[in-house]
Amino acid sequence: MNEREYYERQACLLIKRYKRDSELSYKEIARRLESHGVLIDPQVLTNKVNRGTHSFSFALHLLAVLGVTSIDIPPYPPVVSKKQTPGVISVTRAKSRPPKSA
Repeated sequence: MNEREYYERQACLLIKRYKRDSELSYKEIARRLESHGVLIDPQVLTNKVNRGTHSFSFALHLLAVLGVTSIDIPPYPPVVSKKQTPGVISVTRAKSRPPKSA
């Protein structure tokens, strides 16, 4: 696997993993993307995500509506440590904070 293929695979895995963890339907994600100015049919969204055929800017829109606030980009070639599973990108989710008491 060359560098480009590696990063395409990592991007695809990241989006699919976060979509799965969010438990949101593609229809709901498409609705949320619309509020960001991205109009896309839920079936077209499903196809793009499953094929990995989307631009980096689209991926950023998608990750933003899923609540991702940061990502760690893995090195190439992959470096595996005892604490890290090969091919895993870590994700930080947006957290809702409780209101401050007066």
